Parts: sequence; C-alpha cells; structure tokens
Amino acid sequence: MNDSKIASFSVVLPCYNEGQNIPLILERFQPFAKKINLELILVDNGSTDDSYKYFQEELSKEENSFARLVKISKNIGYGHGIHEGLLQAKGQVLAYSHADIQTPPEDLYKGYSKILNGEVDLNDGILKGFRPGRDEALILTSGLKKFVSLMLGYNFVDINAQPKIFSRSFFESLKLQPEDFSYDCFILFQARRKNFAIHSMDVQFDARIYGESKWAANIVTKYRTIFYYLKSILTLAWQYRKDCNSPLGQLLRFTQIGIFTNIVNYSIFLICLWFFFWSPKMSSSIAFSFGLLSSFFFNKSYTFKNTHKVEIKLIIKFLMINTCSFIANYSTVHLGVTQMGFSAELVQFAAILMAAIVNFLGYKLFVFPIHKDL
Repeated sequence: MNDSKIASFSVVLPCYNEGQNIPLILERFQPFAKKINLELILVDNGSTDDSYKYFQEELSKEENSFARLVKISKNIGYGHGIHEGLLQAKGQVLAYSHADIQTPPEDLYKGYSKILNGEVDLNDGILKGFRPGRDEALILTSGLKKFVSLMLGYNFVDINAQPKIFSRSFFESLKLQPEDFSYDCFILFQARRKNFAIHSMDVQFDARIYGESKWAANIVTKYRTIFYYLKSILTLAWQYRKDCNSPLGQLLRFTQIGIFTNIVNYSIFLICLWFFFWSPKMSSSIAFSFGLLSSFFFNKSYTFKNTHKVEIKLIIKFLMINTCSFIANYSTVHLGVTQMGFSAELVQFAAILMAAIVNFLGYKLFVFPIHKDL
C-alpha cells in the first residue's frame, strides 16, 4: 500500500475504567499527531469509574483535537469495544491497541512507518506486535496459543500482542466477530484464511502505571476469562468447520466417511456371501478391499479436500498409515486382553478408537496434507 492510497491512520483504544491513563495516552500520541494524519478513537467501553470526567476534560483541549470519543453504555466485552470503534474509524489504515500504556503508542507509529516506507503491504498482509520471549516465559500464554493453533488449523505466534494494524478493506470483510478477548485471535485467523502475510515487529510490554488488569484482577476473573476465551475459540472453530483447513471440520467429515465405509464394507460382505455364495473369508477380504478403496477416495476429496493427482506414492502412504492403524488395533487388543486381563468386548472399543486416531492423524499430516496454496 503506497502513500497515495493512505488517507489517514485511525487508531482505536478500548478504555474500560482507565480514567487516570487518559491524559497520559493523549500526551504520548500528541507528537505523532503533528507528523501524520492521525485519528485516535477512544472507546469508553462501559466504564464505571470517573473515566468520562477525564474524557471531557482532555478532549476539550486544542492539542487533543486529533482524538474523539465513542461511548458504549454497557461493557459487553473487549472485542465489542474494539469493533465498535473500528466501525466509526475514517482512515484507510486501521489499528487497535490497549489503553493501559503497557503497549507504548510509539509502537503504533513504528508500525505505520513500516507501511509508509513499503516494508509491509496491507493489500495482502497485516502487521502485529511480537513480545520476544513471551510464550516461553508464560506457560498459560504458550498453552493457549497451542490450543488455538490446534482448534483453528493454523500456527499462531504471540496472539495477544499489540498493536494490530490492517487495511480498511480487510476490516470490512470481517464477519461473525467475537465480542470478548478472542478478538485478537479472530483477526489473525481471518488473515490466515485469506492467505495474508502476518508481519511481526518486536514491541515492548511495559508495567502498568494506573489501574489494574481487567482480565486477571483476581483468580475468579482470570479463570472466568479463560473459560469464555476457550468457549469463543470453539465457537469460532465450529463456525468455520467447512473450511478445508479446519481440524474440527476434518474430524467431523472423517467420522462421516468412517461410518459410510463401514456400511460399504458390510454391504459388500453380505452381497458376496448371500448372492455369490462365496466363503466368509473371501467375502470379508473383498468387502475390506472395497471399504479401503472408498475410504481413500472419499477422505482425499471430501475429508481433506486434497486436489493432488492420485499417484503410486500417495497410495503407498495411505497403505502405510492403514498398516500402522492395524498394528495399533492389534497391539491394543493384545495389551488389553492378554496383558491386562480386560474383557475383549471392552478392549475392542479402545482398539477401534486407537486405530481411528492413527488413521486421522496419519491422513491429515502425512497422506493428505493441505496444499500450501490453499
């Protein structure tokens, strides 16, 4: 995105009970407002403290004319506040960050400069902050990142780092946005779905000067926030389950194909046995072969939406994974019945599940991986 296409830079800061930080925020943004066409949107996200008094005092000053207020009467969520602010933004380049000064305003200007000088193209990319060492330092942050990556099918790094900077056209394409803390993840997820490049820049994460964390003020709010965050990620995974890259969608389709191929297997077995009067062993072998064949083609085209040509190499991989699943099945039965003494009927359920897990992961990661161009 070149200079001629950039009309202005709109920055949204959701503010919930950040009254004392308002003067500091505006003071830190003032130097940049003199250099660029900056629009700062402060969202009063249902604050219950004296924030409105600070908004009135500070926004009445001439030196803060670059900023304006969007007031939300009730706090519905972090994501809701950001999205409402972005809806009212006028710039062609949009961004949001925190209002607690832990994420310095200087990082926003640094990011905008990268766009101006051509380092980052917002036509097919977005820009995000990256806090070096954050995932390694916090087990919870690292765990949530892995959970999100597993559920949504993309590898994400430092999901919640600020700022996030993107084009107006990217924002206008967004649908089904969450209203809670998963909004950060939602932005990155939508960028990956569009095959956008996600550019990162190192940012600081300073100590809070005034106020307290809104999501981790105490043990109750912390784990309640985590619960709703995980719920929101699961909702997002369900909403986009039809995407070819969706692990949840792949698992659901894999289950459907598993049921279908077993019906095919059993039907062919009965036909061979009843109509052709073949032996049970021959009938079972033929039925198994048909089931295996249908499993290959339907999992390829329907479950994993793989568009590669059918080649010997692909068939060999498929047979290798099925051999592994057979070994997993046999080993589970041997261990459960012979070594541990459980009933064969009970162990068979575990064996079927183990074989299905091996098949699913093997198909997904080895046989039918998603093509990089998708």
